[in-house]
Amino acid sequence: YAAEKLLGRAGSLLVTATMVISMFGSLNGCILAFPRMYYAMSVEGYFFESFGKLHPKYKVPHVALIVQCIISVALVLLRNLNQLTSLVVFSGMLFNTLGVIAVIIYRKKFPNLARPYKAIGYPFTVILSTLVFLGLMINTLVEDPKTSMIGLIIPAIGILVYAYFKKKNAGLYVSKIDVNIEEI
Repeated sequence: YAAEKLLGRAGSLLVTATMVISMFGSLNGCILAFPRMYYAMSVEGYFFESFGKLHPKYKVPHVALIVQCIISVALVLLRNLNQLTSLVVFSGMLFNTLGVIAVIIYRKKFPNLARPYKAIGYPFTVILSTLVFLGLMINTLVEDPKTSMIGLIIPAIGILVYAYFKKKNAGLYVSKIDVNIEEI
């Protein structure tokens, strides 16, 4: 809307084209990366065995690709763009908050660990970042509680699945990945 007011129809088309290119670039990255994470989790024993199979001809994790496609189509059909964006942003904030909190935990738990990257202003900046993320998450919970709850439930299900496979494979951790990386 702002581009159209400022530059007319050409501005609107430019912003729309840029958004489409950005979405396809992001989609391409997700399609390439996520099924391979499910594949790696599977061959390590932390996910369903079927996700660890590669297509005989194309050497891609085809089961993971198909399941991801089904879930993606379901999300697109059941949610609008605002809800999907809120879901992704809320989940991202959740994991960013956990990552920032991990800085504090690791500094206490492993005080002598090498730190090639410095947290400038530690602990003030880390605590401030955590508070900002928590404030944003609370705001999102208030503004869109249904989508935010889904954003909390999905990682919770992931934790349960991980715990199940960890218990199932207790003491059996041996890397089963024997595939050349170029094949994936």
